[in-house]
Amino acid sequence: MAASVTICDVGPRDGLQNEAETLAPEVRAELVNRLAATGLGSIEAVSFVRAESVPQMAGSEAVVAGIERHEGVTYSGLVLNEKGYERLAACGLDAVHFTLGATDEFNRRNANRTVDESVAELERIDTDLPVSVSISVSFGCPFEGRVSPDTVIALAERCVAAGAGEIVFADTIGVGVPRQARDLVERGNALRVPVGVHLHNTRNTGFANAYAALEAGAEVFESSVGGLGGCPFAPRATGNIAAARVRQNVCGSSSPASRVTHAASRSSALAASQDAASKVLPHPAVAAMTVTGCPWASSSSPCNLGRSMIWLATGAANFTAASTDAPSTNAPTHLIPSGRSGLDPAGFTIGPWRPATGRRA
Repeated sequence: MAASVTICDVGPRDGLQNEAETLAPEVRAELVNRLAATGLGSIEAVSFVRAESVPQMAGSEAVVAGIERHEGVTYSGLVLNEKGYERLAACGLDAVHFTLGATDEFNRRNANRTVDESVAELERIDTDLPVSVSISVSFGCPFEGRVSPDTVIALAERCVAAGAGEIVFADTIGVGVPRQARDLVERGNALRVPVGVHLHNTRNTGFANAYAALEAGAEVFESSVGGLGGCPFAPRATGNIAAARVRQNVCGSSSPASRVTHAASRSSALAASQDAASKVLPHPAVAAMTVTGCPWASSSSPCNLGRSMIWLATGAANFTAASTDAPSTNAPTHLIPSGRSGLDPAGFTIGPWRPATGRRA
């Protein structure tokens, strides 16, 4: 195991980018401030992408301007290319989070370029700031299916050569299983830079994967307040593993509390989840972020493990009239087969899914 681990909350970015509503920059800045006040030492606050592609992340400069800096907190931003980095540097953030996919098809949809072209973008970023590179769909791709760990590790090696000082393996659609997490982290340790994971809990394997990664030596865990999150360019991508649950159930259960650095306490992280639902986001978007489960996975109930934390902490009274679906652990997800291929939790190709509600798969 690593001597210490860092929990980075990506809620203000990954947590909000997949929601139907776009929150005002001042609201997003307040969420960042509340998270920092819990004791977190690492927060991914914004992403510098085209507003027409991800309108939920528009106005990142205004979000950064509204952040009340806390001593000891590292504020980072997500970028896809050199132009995004230039915007980040102009805002004065502390660290760069660069992302690219392990497959060309996903990377074209997410970054509008091939994997090789994204590596070239990374090479062009000349900075003294810490650079963390997240490799999306490391555990499986919604478009190309299985992703060989050899492919992922080879890409990680190229990223380190291009300037990455940290590598994060991302399970973008939540298809990974513990043996994959353990294998990637163990092999990633040979890169001689800190290695971490970014996990989604689509099929309720996220926390088991996090524990396996911890045992394998992962030093960084990207998670999200209340289990919010998803990728607008990845079908079946749902919420991240919840930051408070990582602190409590993964890191806290296996080691002394002193091993967890840059992490909120259990009580303060739960309070941040309450704030996110009842104070920071007091409008219909709350309902969408907290009471719905994964529409793509038969194992996910409408009130999933991460998101239920917010609902249980705040109570239904905090939801607006726009929320007509009460959380229920028994309600079916009404999935029916479609003609596209997906991945089951073990990584085998299965006959893909689409929801009966008619939402695009």
